[in-house]
Amino acid sequence: MPVIADPEGISAEIIQEFYDFTDCRVLEIGCGKGRITIAIAENSQHVTAIDPSEEDIQTAVQNIPTHLKDKINFIASSIDDFELPTGRPKFDIALFTWSL
Repeated sequence: MPVIADPEGISAEIIQEFYDFTDCRVLEIGCGKGRITIAIAENSQHVTAIDPSEEDIQTAVQNIPTHLKDKINFIASSIDDFELPTGRPKFDIALFTWSL
């Protein structure tokens, strides 16, 4: 049986009801094609989003709206292989959605 993740398209809205991402530096683990990443980037300071699927990351990069290109960094990496960026402030929050 196939799994349909977020068929109503409201996951990002629900997440934002629980946490205010305004001006936060966010690490999103398991970002997939960036659906939630793009939504939370609107108010965040910056989002670093990782996913082990190179194909999903390529799709996510292609889908970034122009006004958010400087606010999102998509990286093809598993959490085990991910290296924290040097010279940048730490993250305010780490987000896992549909990634377990």
